[in-house]
Amino acid sequence: MTPYRVLALAVSGSMFGVALLASCASGGSAGNSTTKPPDATPCTGTIAVMASEGAAGAPQPAQMNWARVALDSFNARNGSAFTIEPSNVYDQTSLAEAEARRLVADPALVGVVGPVSSSVTEIAGPIFDAAGVAYVSPSATADSLTDGHLKLFFRVVANNDKQGAAIVHLVTTTLAPKTVLVVDDREVYSTNLDQIVARSLTRDHIKVDRESVSVGARDYSNVVANIGPATNVVVMPLVNPNDAQHLVDQIHAAGKYPAIVGGDDMFSLNDFNEPGAYVPTYAPDVSKTPDGAATLKLYSEIFGDLAPFAATAYVAMQTVATAALDSCANGQATRAGVAKDLPHVTLASTLLGSPVAFDTHHELIGSRYWMYRIEGGGYELVP
Repeated sequence: MTPYRVLALAVSGSMFGVALLASCASGGSAGNSTTKPPDATPCTGTIAVMASEGAAGAPQPAQMNWARVALDSFNARNGSAFTIEPSNVYDQTSLAEAEARRLVADPALVGVVGPVSSSVTEIAGPIFDAAGVAYVSPSATADSLTDGHLKLFFRVVANNDKQGAAIVHLVTTTLAPKTVLVVDDREVYSTNLDQIVARSLTRDHIKVDRESVSVGARDYSNVVANIGPATNVVVMPLVNPNDAQHLVDQIHAAGKYPAIVGGDDMFSLNDFNEPGAYVPTYAPDVSKTPDGAATLKLYSEIFGDLAPFAATAYVAMQTVATAALDSCANGQATRAGVAKDLPHVTLASTLLGSPVAFDTHHELIGSRYWMYRIEGGGYELVP
């Protein structure tokens, strides 16, 4: 395997590396990570990142790149020598099993950032569990992932139950719903979230219609036809934001303009930028947090893409690396040590503007969702 330490290779010794380290200094852990003295044996180990690398036709590599930036910063700050093993899997369930088995076969692997989707997590998770490899997702939100059947799964974001509650709150308090059309794409994330939303709206005596589409579809005539005169809200948490943009374009091409409410996978202006649409996210817009804004500027200089929605991958990597450093003995982190230490990792502050600690179900303590409206090519927070 060839380790990819992008900043160390590209900017070692530069002012960029110094600035990055300074910008992330407040994101350390409280009582977990300690800076190693210069003459100490650097701690080694491999941390895999199961996320898109942005190959042709694949989603952008924002989460992978955020994780790379995070690990390079962590190594520079702590004198460690952890390396990344990329695993180019986004929501492709057909790749999940083989990739998970490839990763755990590497004896140097001590932890995983990811998987980034709920459906891939359900497939890869049991393989990681059996190999004793803990894994921290930056974006898998299905409620069932923390019901106990995945023993070493953690996440640094809120679950779909909280996302669904945020969507329902917006619809019922802001959008004066008459009939709400709820659209899923048959992916586990989308169907789980839509069930939560539809069930809650129905309990509130709001008429709900349902439609399903396929991931990657280009013809949404069935959805458009189901938007009647009374349908003034369409909730469409699709796993692929490009699909959501195509769907909205076809709705508008038919002369229909209901309020559009997406899901957190659509929180990416590069892929979904519909003025007036509402999009929730499991983290605040980091372009508006002090540490996040500084890191975003540096991130864009390296990768040419701000992608603030993916900053949770930075925090997930920071969390895994902290546990790896805590587990280090004789210059080597261990799988067993990472799995043992992860439940107790505490990051006093992060670039998301909030701390990290886990409850007994490996959920992020204090997690929540924020709701934004797309305006003027950016996001405006909905109170």
